[in-house]
Amino acid sequence: MQTGISNLKVKFNKVFGYYIEISNAHKDKVPDTYIRKQTLVNAERFIIPELKELE
Repeated sequence: MQTGISNLKVKFNKVFGYYIEISNAHKDKVPDTYIRKQTLVNAERFIIPELKELE
């Protein structure tokens, strides 16, 4: 999926598994299908079903 977000990062940790991290500067470009999991000071973390299938 093309989002137009230049600094989108896919990361992994033991708590959330795979997730997408997007800085606050690009919050307005986040697709409606992304599910917010965590809010950080400078970013938001989201999950999508496709990433959960990879785990």
